[in-house]
This record gives sequence, C-alpha cells and structure tokens, in this order.
Amino acid sequence: MFKYEQVIVIGSGVLAVNICSLFKDLNYKISLYENKISEVSSVKKLCEKKDINYKSLLKEEITNTLNDIQEKTLIVSAVNIYLFPKSVVSKPNLTIINYHNGDLKKHRGMNVEAWTIYEMDDKSTVTWHFVNEEIDKGYVIDKEEIDMDKEETSISLLQKQSEVAMKLFKKNIEGILNGDICGTNNQDIFGKLHLIKDVPNNGELLPSWDMKKIDAFLRAMDYGMLYTLGKPYINYNGKKYVWRRYKRINLDQNSEEDMLEICDKNIVIKKKGSKTQIQLTNISEM
Repeated sequence: MFKYEQVIVIGSGVLAVNICSLFKDLNYKISLYENKISEVSSVKKLCEKKDINYKSLLKEEITNTLNDIQEKTLIVSAVNIYLFPKSVVSKPNLTIINYHNGDLKKHRGMNVEAWTIYEMDDKSTVTWHFVNEEIDKGYVIDKEEIDMDKEETSISLLQKQSEVAMKLFKKNIEGILNGDICGTNNQDIFGKLHLIKDVPNNGELLPSWDMKKIDAFLRAMDYGMLYTLGKPYINYNGKKYVWRRYKRINLDQNSEEDMLEICDKNIVIKKKGSKTQIQLTNISEM
C-alpha cells in the first residue's frame, strides 16, 4: 500500500529526470513540472525518451495545479526556481522536499554554487530538507559535504553536487516514502538568502582584489557557455570590457608590482607578490 498516490517532481536538469525515473521504476504515478522560462527544453526531450509525463508551466499555473490536488502527494523540488507559496505548503495532503546545493548555515536561496566559490568556502554541502513557509529553513533529511577544489568552477561544482544529491536521495527514498523520516532541526543559524537576481559583486571584477579573490570570482561566474549569472565585466580606463575566456598562467617568480594592461585583445592582470598571472582573452567593450 503506497503512502502517496502520486509523486510530482518540480525542477529541471538531469537530476530531476533521474529522480522521476527512480519513482517510475517503483511503479509510482509520476509527473515532472518545469517552470517555463523558454520554449525550448532539454528536460522535455529527456522525459519523452523515458516516457515520463512532462508539463512546462508558468509560476501561476504550477501554483493553481498544486492547490487543486486532492490526492496524498509527494512533491520533490530538484534544481527548481519555483518558490512554494503558503497556500501550497500548508496543504495537509502535500509533502514537499527540496534539494539545496549549499550549507544552510552559510547560504540559502539560488545559485549557491557560485556564492560558495566566490566566498572561498572550504566545503560545499548538499542537503535534502522538508519545505516549510520559510525559504530553505525546513527540517533536514540528510546532507553531505564536498571538499572544495581550487580549480572548481560553478559548472563543475554543480555536476558534483548533482551526483551527491542523487546518491543521498536513493539512500533515503524508502524512509521518505514510508513516512519514517521526519527530518532534524539541527540548524540554529541560517545563512544569507541569495535571490535569483543576486550576482557576486554585481558581476564586476575589481582589479584591487588580491589574486585569490580575482580567481574565485572568475570561477564563480564560470558556467561555461550558459552565462547563468550573465557575463562578468571589468572597468579599464573608463570603459567596461567583457571576455570570452580566462586563463591562469604560473610565473617563474613573484610579480614585483600590480599590473593591469590590454595586450593583443587580452587584459593581463598581475598582483605584487603573486606567481599567478590572469589573462582575460578576446575582450570586447560592453
């Protein structure tokens, strides 16, 4: 006898689809809702291949759909930009759990992978928790830390976090479905709430930063060609420049002074006392 009559996954990306597949294999009635932000969706194509019921819905449509549910339903939020309103969270027939890719004591909200790198945290924390009326403050189901790599970019960290999230979900799925897991309130301090519009230093690289901070900023803003947080820029002689790529070059000796110059459509940055040189390549004015 199933505790839940259906499962709805709300989110995007491979993690959301893989979670749907997990429930499908357990013979649950499963649907994936994606918050509609574009007419083109790779998630839709993945769902079609796996025969998973897929819907692309606007925020208001998701809310109305969830408010109309009468069945006992488990909702899994995975890589999801939709915020559950009070009317949904308070429904007694809905149980909502959420994947959060950060340390709740440091970072809540959106794009936490970037803030973790930008603030040079030693570790990232993957967390599954129940959803209540406050953002990322529900009881914790399970969590696991990931050691931070000095080469980590936002896009590479997202991949690692997704893999850990799936592992933890598989570990806890039986307890979640049976209602054996109530979560633990082990958070006495909650981190800053990062909104979807928030970007590290508003997307501007400051030459006054030391080399470690410059490097952290570049890696935090690095989502490959996705530009999730927009294109970062730098001010140079009163003009704003963006770049196509960046690279770190190890020097034989420490730089004797700070340097910022344009050379062959590249911006070169050196910092006094550092053996690292940063090149922002193929620059163009904003």
